[in-house]
Amino acid sequence: MTPVSPDKIKITDIARAANVSPGTVDRVLHGRGEVAEKTKKKVLSVIEKLGYKPNLLARSLATKKSFRFVSLLPEHRPGEYWESPEKGIDKAREEIRLYNVSVEKMYFDQFDAQSFVAASESLIAFKPDAALIAPMFRNDAVLLTERLLRNRIPCVYIDSNAEDEHYLSYFGQHSYQSGYVAARLTETGLPPGSEILMVRTIRISGTSNQIERREDGFSAYFRDKGLTDKYRLIRTKLSVDNDSDNRKELTAVFEKHRNIRAAVVFNSRAYQLADILNKLKIKNIKLIGYDLSGDNIARLKDGSISFLIAQRPEEQGYRGIMALCDRVVFNGEINRINYMPIDIIAKENVDYYETTPRANA
Repeated sequence: MTPVSPDKIKITDIARAANVSPGTVDRVLHGRGEVAEKTKKKVLSVIEKLGYKPNLLARSLATKKSFRFVSLLPEHRPGEYWESPEKGIDKAREEIRLYNVSVEKMYFDQFDAQSFVAASESLIAFKPDAALIAPMFRNDAVLLTERLLRNRIPCVYIDSNAEDEHYLSYFGQHSYQSGYVAARLTETGLPPGSEILMVRTIRISGTSNQIERREDGFSAYFRDKGLTDKYRLIRTKLSVDNDSDNRKELTAVFEKHRNIRAAVVFNSRAYQLADILNKLKIKNIKLIGYDLSGDNIARLKDGSISFLIAQRPEEQGYRGIMALCDRVVFNGEINRINYMPIDIIAKENVDYYETTPRANA
């Protein structure tokens, strides 16, 4: 079989290779008329080998139908973590615009569960054809997804997995396993008897499902490896924006626990802890954080943060929207669980880290 570029393959090429008529190939592609099962399998096998892709644009335009998608993400400022998933969503939105698909953006306060509930009501009232959601608050996200299901609106999760049976697909890290990796990074090279500070950011009326799973994985590592007598885990909470209270809290923690040698922040605010430690002149703390926000990268490069765990957020946003398009517009089959790599970033490799979403990922 002579190789042919996929974008130049014609139905007649498939027919010739399968030794059938072009009409038979057309019936297989579009599900029209009767085709013997043996012949159908033969045609589909040739299609797969050639890498043929039908003209989806022509097919969608022929329907003359428009589709409205919604993305529901946390509010964010330029340079913060959630800017990256939104960039991926924007890239996908531009690509699927030709298929008569629009994407409306909605937001909620990631530190307030009631804000998520209010945004959920707006999303339901909008009556979209599909939704992409960051299910930060598990119980509320499950309730929203159940309502979407009752209205036959498919839903994709990104960033964290609420682990219910109602969503169409998930794109993001295995949160528990990423916590496990963070623990190994923290423990490696740490002197016996060291104390390890686990930091959580205070939220209003709710906790982040993803943060809980990361914490679970982190703690499990020390139990599984029999290290609970070798190291002591210390937990504390910091405010989102009250620097004075945070300095008081950390001053008290470090006065009480004189052997803290490492710290981990389970969200994208490791830079916040790094800045406070610098102001308090607390040195030689191995700090592990998550996500390549602008502030985190700056602290990584100046040595205040030791490692960051990244999860390709742009790719999550991009692939999530494209999956919804494949299902809603083209009635395609979608993989339900799509785990992102658990990328470990140091200052030596951060400049080479790829963040651009890949169309064929």
